[in-house]
Amino acid sequence: MSRAVEQLRQLLAKRGVAVGASGLLAMLSTTVVQSAPSGLSAKISGVATLSTAALHKLTTYGTAKTIAMTTIQKTILVATVTAAVGTGFYQTRRASQMQSEVQSLEQQRASLSEQIQQLSQQSDNATNALAALKQSNDSLRQDTQDIPKLRGELARLRSEAQELEQLRAAIVNDPTESMAKSWLARVTKLKQSLAQMPDQTIPELRFLTEQDWLNAVKSTKPLTSEADLDQALSSLRKSAKNEFARLVQKALRSYTQANNGQLPTDFSQVKPYFGSPADDALLQRYEFTAPGVVGLKSSPLDDQDDQYYKITAEDVSTITGGVAEGMLKQALQEFAAANHGQEPADPSQLLPYVRTPGEKAVLQRLMQNPSAK
Repeated sequence: MSRAVEQLRQLLAKRGVAVGASGLLAMLSTTVVQSAPSGLSAKISGVATLSTAALHKLTTYGTAKTIAMTTIQKTILVATVTAAVGTGFYQTRRASQMQSEVQSLEQQRASLSEQIQQLSQQSDNATNALAALKQSNDSLRQDTQDIPKLRGELARLRSEAQELEQLRAAIVNDPTESMAKSWLARVTKLKQSLAQMPDQTIPELRFLTEQDWLNAVKSTKPLTSEADLDQALSSLRKSAKNEFARLVQKALRSYTQANNGQLPTDFSQVKPYFGSPADDALLQRYEFTAPGVVGLKSSPLDDQDDQYYKITAEDVSTITGGVAEGMLKQALQEFAAANHGQEPADPSQLLPYVRTPGEKAVLQRLMQNPSAK
């Protein structure tokens, strides 16, 4: 009995009901069912002869009303009822706690979902920013690669500005002021004439400096005749080709150094090494006559200037004189060696001895017009 009461007290304490063992025992004692009345037995004996059905009903009724429970049975019953009630309270309280925990977890899940979305957005923003920085870095790298070119252009412009300043100073201080003014007037006239004569221009003219323009008019007459103008234009074209030939030489040298001494055979290999941009229309005027050797193709204006180029990484050489004497010099020598020193009676005899496209073009024009040099 004491152990049962103690277990019941502990069970109630776990459910949040604090009660002492003596108090619990007193409460259980007050709820004990009273004993059956003393006259009940006589009545039961008097009706013993009743029918089986009536006796069954009476017995059922009397038993439900008069059976007295022992103290232990009552204690067990009360403990069972109390445990059931306590269990219901516990389950209800536990369900409430679990519901609160579920709601808390739902709130945390929603918060985490929002944080994940924010982090995803931040990741996308960081990726876009990284791509923008990479593009900016590539642009800066390209700009850095162009710095040497820009420095070269700046140095050239400064040199031209100094030359013009020196010329202005010479005009002011030099006794030959009238001659300097005359040169400037010739340069202006030459530029105006060239603008009206597009058939006399070549792509290389864009590489001319102010000093080249002055040199073209210093050695000519005041450009009063067509012959004077042709001479000045020819001098101007030669200077322009000289400027471009030096650029080709630098490009050949840069390519050779960057490729362990290998010689280029096509302008597509050399084009990235030009300090100043060279378009295709300009490069088409030249050809590779051998690996690492660039020559100027023949054209009517070049025939008129009577100057051809052989450009390598080490040297820029020119061939001047008549076309046959210059471009076909090697073919003439080979013909003479094969024919006991005799000269060809007809230009067509040189066909077996010409090799480059430039030589073939010159010989073709010579065959069509044998009187031309």
